[in-house]
Amino acid sequence: MIRKLRNYFQQERGASALYFALILFVMMGMASIAIDSSNAYLQRRLMQTAADTAALAGARALALNQGEGAINSEVQSLAS
Repeated sequence: MIRKLRNYFQQERGASALYFALILFVMMGMASIAIDSSNAYLQRRLMQTAADTAALAGARALALNQGEGAINSEVQSLAS
């Protein structure tokens, strides 16, 4: 009986399928983290670009001595 159990646990048949499944599971997790983090970076960059554009438009309008209402409307239209 002990010999049968020892032989059963020493067999390596099907071990590669188990390794493949475990590695695939880990790789899919890593890929999802990479995709999510790159999407978060893209969204952050787009928001920063919009804020920079609005700030430059406000500074330009201020330099051209436009009224405060015109400056606010221009900045808000570019920021959204």
